[in-house]
Amino acid sequence: MEFLHRTVEWAPVILAVLGCALAWWFWPRQKQSAGIARWRRVAGTSALILVSASILSGAFAWIYWVESTEPGPGPPRPTFIATYLGLFLVMLAISALLCAKGRIRAMLALSSIGLFGFYFLMFLSP
Repeated sequence: MEFLHRTVEWAPVILAVLGCALAWWFWPRQKQSAGIARWRRVAGTSALILVSASILSGAFAWIYWVESTEPGPGPPRPTFIATYLGLFLVMLAISALLCAKGRIRAMLALSSIGLFGFYFLMFLSP
């Protein structure tokens, strides 16, 4: 049962970080491709930046909550703010990544699914 708990806890995090890392890996290769319209490159780059910022916001929320010494059953206020900010950023990224093209769109979609799972688990936590 412990293995299942750890898998559910870490799978969205690994999915989000792995998808974003692969998108950053593919980004310079797509930038050199002449067959992609400029607006699609801009959409892919903006989605990549938004997903990365969402990952950073989620990491801050998680680390702040773990390291917090505030009394009370729920998470501290900065954790709520960072979680809502990260969720907002990934929702903005979804609209931009739909305009992207190729492997970057696939990797950012994978990362966004992981981020939605992560934020869902953050909101479920008391």
